[in-house]
Amino acid sequence: MSSRLSVNHAESRKRPRKLPQILLVVLLLGFSLVTLGVTVLLFAHVRTPTSTMGYIKGVYYSNWSVYGPKHFPSHLDSDHLTHVFYAFLKVDAETGAALFTDPWADVEMPVDGKSGAVGALNHLREQNPKLSIVASVGGWGTAAMFQVLAGDRRKRLQFIFTALDLVTTHKFDGLDIDWEYPSSPDEGQQLAELLRELRHAMDNVDRSLILTVASPSSQEHLANYPLGRMDRYLSFWNVMCYDFSGQGWSEKTGHHANLYGDNGNNGLSASAAISYYTQKGIPPSKLVLGMPLYARTFYEPQSLRIGVPFNKSAPYESDIVDYINITDENEVFDESRVGALKFDPSKKLLYSYDNPQCAREKARYVARNGLGGGFWWDSKGETQSQQRRLIRAFAQELDRE
Repeated sequence: MSSRLSVNHAESRKRPRKLPQILLVVLLLGFSLVTLGVTVLLFAHVRTPTSTMGYIKGVYYSNWSVYGPKHFPSHLDSDHLTHVFYAFLKVDAETGAALFTDPWADVEMPVDGKSGAVGALNHLREQNPKLSIVASVGGWGTAAMFQVLAGDRRKRLQFIFTALDLVTTHKFDGLDIDWEYPSSPDEGQQLAELLRELRHAMDNVDRSLILTVASPSSQEHLANYPLGRMDRYLSFWNVMCYDFSGQGWSEKTGHHANLYGDNGNNGLSASAAISYYTQKGIPPSKLVLGMPLYARTFYEPQSLRIGVPFNKSAPYESDIVDYINITDENEVFDESRVGALKFDPSKKLLYSYDNPQCAREKARYVARNGLGGGFWWDSKGETQSQQRRLIRAFAQELDRE
């Protein structure tokens, strides 16, 4: 296998229950631990990193998966993964503190015989030492949380301190910032400043800690991102190459995660997004291609293809259907754009999604273009069918390249 990105993972070591309070003082004063003559031995947590060369194969695990879907970390196809991004942490608007969104699901309820989903993920990593577990902060609809941090340096530093406390206490291997999305170039610069301060603090704890962002595909959003400045502080970019079209905002049916070409509703595609990043100077090896484990649906399309009007008044609560609930009956593969479609006559729905052919073709694209790897949102959508698994199809194809 050709090497594109060094995937650094450190073996788990006992971490302190709390970061020393001196770190908060240091952060608030704006000094580094090195300046004060303090070394990282202060943290009583020593990592002995092991390193393998290869592609990133990541997936987001949502903490609400433990409820309705009853999808637990033990269900992950961890033999074909290098990273799990734990979604989500939140920001306290009053203090700036980083917090779990659901402490019961996160660290309390019995999950796979452990304390919470986080405990179960730590156990999974013990069984698969190559696996990295990264805490993701934010998610869709949480832009206001980051705006609170952007305008208040004291809250921002409180966030950094408490986020790193969660990282060390719960044995995460890093942080992922999912701000969807900075609404102006000024907010983009504030995001870059947050990343700078985070990277500085993380390096004083453990230089192998991972720092990533979940970043957009559309140039409309990317216009607000100082990509070059942000890239200095990031381990890699999780580029969200999905949700290009959907029932709620599109005028015509379209692929929602096509690799190439016009998706039917607009000009968005994964390859166009990746090209934008590289044209702005981001190394391909730091770009991780995002893929969906779910379909977007369109109600009563005028014909069974992309690029046609549909009925905007769907009688369904959501246009999202997890991939686990999609069979290959009546499935059509769009070879030129790399996307799958199928029509359900009983529900009058056209489904847009990725199938195993898409996953393999995207793996070949990653290899040909020297990208860092791929990731998926989110793990509860993966099928249990051995022949239909997307993560496995992608990983196995990538390993052949």
